[in-house]
Amino acid sequence: RTIILGQTSALALFGLAAGVVSLAHRQPRGAGLALALVGVKPQLLLLPLLALVCQRRWRALAWCAAASALLIGAGALLTGPQALFDYITLLRSADYAGYENLPQMQSWRALIEGTLGLQGAPAALLDGIGMLLAMILVAWAWRTPAPPADSDLGRGVGRGVGGWGLGVGGWAPYWDLRMALTMLLIPLFTPHLHMHDLLIWLVPGGLLLHHLYAPAGRAGMSARQRRAGFLWLWAGYLIVWPAWLMPDARLALWFSLAAAGWMVLQLRGASRETTITWAQTAAI
Repeated sequence: RTIILGQTSALALFGLAAGVVSLAHRQPRGAGLALALVGVKPQLLLLPLLALVCQRRWRALAWCAAASALLIGAGALLTGPQALFDYITLLRSADYAGYENLPQMQSWRALIEGTLGLQGAPAALLDGIGMLLAMILVAWAWRTPAPPADSDLGRGVGRGVGGWGLGVGGWAPYWDLRMALTMLLIPLFTPHLHMHDLLIWLVPGGLLLHHLYAPAGRAGMSARQRRAGFLWLWAGYLIVWPAWLMPDARLALWFSLAAAGWMVLQLRGASRETTITWAQTAAI
């Protein structure tokens, strides 16, 4: 569907996936450059950027901002500066409401305005509540501070794909699960999410799969929790098809919220455990 419609969701998927891998390998420049590609659909980028802010990944943010400015500048040179203002005017026009195809979207806003039929101030209030809730949950998920610089993890012990679940290179423990939660909250935050944008689900799906197989993830999850994780993975794959056939039901939105709720419970359970020193965690 993405290819047939000529959409840029595949570019957003590549940017998010490459950004995640670069962050896991402590490559802020590569992460920032990759995430800048997601700027073709900026509504998909804002929550991952909030996660970087919460963890104070300033270098990755600076590279993302610089690359984004370069892309915008190159676009302005090719189309002329007026094209940017015309685009903003289009987004604010009444004609755009029919173009964006709200009934087909899978976002919180589509539920409020498309399914429930609310308009005006009530719709704006509920839209704002959804966006605020998503931001609060992302900030809560990343509340764990980075390990001290002189700790094993602060020096990069566990660096690489095998160490993601522990807190790679200064990242919070269960980094993969936290980033997956961040991306699953995008439908609650963004007002604009089409079916073809669900292609980015491959990233949180991959992160969850890694968490289920990584030594740290297995150590912190019971067999029942792991089985539930695999069920969520299969459900995420299967739900796309009925969601595409029945877009008004917002099945993808409901799934995102339910899966995000399950991840919140996993992170809450992990936060209740006795604090383990960074050196002990790296040794697991």
